[in-house]
Amino acid sequence: MTNEFLREVDEHMHAERMETLWKKHKLHIFGAVGLLFASVIGVKGYSNYTEVQLHKEAATYWQSISGTELNTDSLKSLEETSASGFGMLASFKLGEEALNAGDYETAAGVFASIQGKGLPKEFKELAKFYEATATRYTNIPAAQALYVELSAVGSTYRVSSLEALADIAMSEGKTSEAFDYFQAIVNSGDDLASPNALQRATTQLTILREEAGL
Repeated sequence: MTNEFLREVDEHMHAERMETLWKKHKLHIFGAVGLLFASVIGVKGYSNYTEVQLHKEAATYWQSISGTELNTDSLKSLEETSASGFGMLASFKLGEEALNAGDYETAAGVFASIQGKGLPKEFKELAKFYEATATRYTNIPAAQALYVELSAVGSTYRVSSLEALADIAMSEGKTSEAFDYFQAIVNSGDDLASPNALQRATTQLTILREEAGL
């Protein structure tokens, strides 16, 4: 499911508002994070996390998001006190709420704080990707710096970040820079980029070459 989600991210990088992407995939994120942390707890055998406690946290989480209005106080409490996957779910949900409300600085702060917790690399990169997405609305240079970090070889979000960087470069009229980013996507190959991401990059390269008379 996580791999499918990552490929879907590539398909939606050109959406005007990333809230749409988040809404579509939040259950995948919640499920993946929840299962991950539940398994970590099981492996490490934390004595203070019994099955009963996990069920209690699960109930608290779903009650917090199931009403007509989000219970942010309950989510914040769960975020602060839970060491299980449901604490992470609460963090992601609070970040989503801020992003949907247009409170981009708060959203960026929430996603930045998630990265400081004991998460595997893929989930830290997920939080950084959404931090960059939120930051892009208020501070493009700062967002670019985050995308550059995520565009490094070996990053789960390399292609998505290269697309974001190319999109920013195009919007600023920096076609040469955009060309390099699109070329990097094509060079990444089928293993990292989805077919549509490769097609978009190839199409953009063709257009830029024609415009340059190459």
